[in-house]
Amino acid sequence: MKDIRLLKEVVSGVPAITKKDISGTDARGQRHIDKSEQWLANNKNKDSMLTLRGWRSSVGDGWEYTDNNVDYKNKTELDLLAKAIGSEDKAKTMMIEDYRNKLNALGNSLAQEHKIQDDIKYMPEWIREDVIPFYLKTSAGMTDRNLRNARLTKREQAFKTARLTEGMLAEDVSRRIHREDAEKLDAMGLPIHIDTKTGRFATVQDGQLVPAFAIDMPEMSLTEEFLMHDTRDVWENRIDELLFKSRQREQETHKKLNDALWHKLTSSSIPEEFKPGIVVDAAENNGWDMQYVYEGVDRLMDDAFQKGMFKRPGDAARYYREQFNNIANHAKRRMES
Repeated sequence: MKDIRLLKEVVSGVPAITKKDISGTDARGQRHIDKSEQWLANNKNKDSMLTLRGWRSSVGDGWEYTDNNVDYKNKTELDLLAKAIGSEDKAKTMMIEDYRNKLNALGNSLAQEHKIQDDIKYMPEWIREDVIPFYLKTSAGMTDRNLRNARLTKREQAFKTARLTEGMLAEDVSRRIHREDAEKLDAMGLPIHIDTKTGRFATVQDGQLVPAFAIDMPEMSLTEEFLMHDTRDVWENRIDELLFKSRQREQETHKKLNDALWHKLTSSSIPEEFKPGIVVDAAENNGWDMQYVYEGVDRLMDDAFQKGMFKRPGDAARYYREQFNNIANHAKRRMES
């Protein structure tokens, strides 16, 4: 059996990332993407079928898969084939049939198992979903009933574990990475927590919180990997819920901070260049109520009068226009972002 990193690869469709892999592997992967983009740019006017064949022979056949180029390679090949035959659905079917033919040509189940294990980390989603159940029902000898019962049991366990998991997830970490972290701990039967400092899934070892990404997976069978893949939606749904709660709490915290700044709008501790943004925040937090804009400008004007900022005729009028223009520009950028 291959290294258990296959589990993450079954679930996500890309090779697992380790800290020591990131920089070097990503650089190699990006070189393949750059080569592909250059080749496509140089051959964009060719017949679509010739483009597909040329890309496969010049780029695709020598592809070195890395965590950051798997999705690109699979999507590019699918797009080229779909353009050549006029249908994405037919293209997917052709790619599935082609892979099945390669399996059938091997003749025996052991060779088929080894090929699936070698290829599974790179398979597009549509091939993986077709091939793995096919393999489990034939090569692995699982009956439909046993497979169904195993899937239901695993899904029920994952659902219970997911529902018990609470905390604030980091929003700057992708949904896929969160899911991989949770599934790793779930697969290993470890308690699942969310580290309040990092917002990442973690477990307790020797009385210390250890992040999931720092833990190596043990070896698992292809059947176990498939059952883990089968619970993907359970963890994705729970992570969506946790991220939603995290965003709600973040928004509440942000609103409280904005309210505090609104009440201190004229304080000398707040730099002048920040004040238009504070007025915009107040208006946005209250449904873009323009009353906050008028009130904010009036407060800034009163403060400027008290500080004796207007020395010449017309200074007050210019200041008033400047404040409105600054606030309007802030609001425009906010709405466009």
